[in-house]
Amino acid sequence: MLGVAMRSCATVGEAVAVGMQWHLASGSLMDLEIERLDDVMALRMHERWPNRSC
Repeated sequence: MLGVAMRSCATVGEAVAVGMQWHLASGSLMDLEIERLDDVMALRMHERWPNRSC
């Protein structure tokens, strides 16, 4: 359902905001972080529970 909510947004910025707000409730296995500098945006994705046995 999160994808449907994001696709119904009018702009990419709105879709990113919805995704960031609700990704934990959707069962995401990643932690997300967004950094924005002027016209450039970086999305960092980190495993919530990295496999430490490797």
